[in-house]
Amino acid sequence: MALSIAPVEPVDPDLPDHPTIVHALIAKAARDPDAVAAWCGDAEIAWRDYRDAVAALARRLQAAGANGGRIALVMRNGLEVIVAAMAGMAAGAQVAPMNFNYPPKALVPLAEDVEATI
Repeated sequence: MALSIAPVEPVDPDLPDHPTIVHALIAKAARDPDAVAAWCGDAEIAWRDYRDAVAALARRLQAAGANGGRIALVMRNGLEVIVAAMAGMAAGAQVAPMNFNYPPKALVPLAEDVEATI
């Protein structure tokens, strides 16, 4: 199933000269909170809900020690994966996406190679 993300216009000019992708998400959610941010099959998520889900998971990741660390992201394709990836970045971590279809024995060395802390 293909995952699709809605296009984002240029970010708010009041943001810093080099805003992060997290800043772009926050700005878009403020401008168009009810617009569809992403969809996968019949499921979709509005910008406001995307922002709120990212913020909630980012807080949990920070509490788990993600800030400044690396996260191994092993998930099936879906709306949850874009929330998790953005939350990792919002928590201050580097995100290393990994193929969900790999057997666990193959994922362990990959996570070790990227020095994942979570």
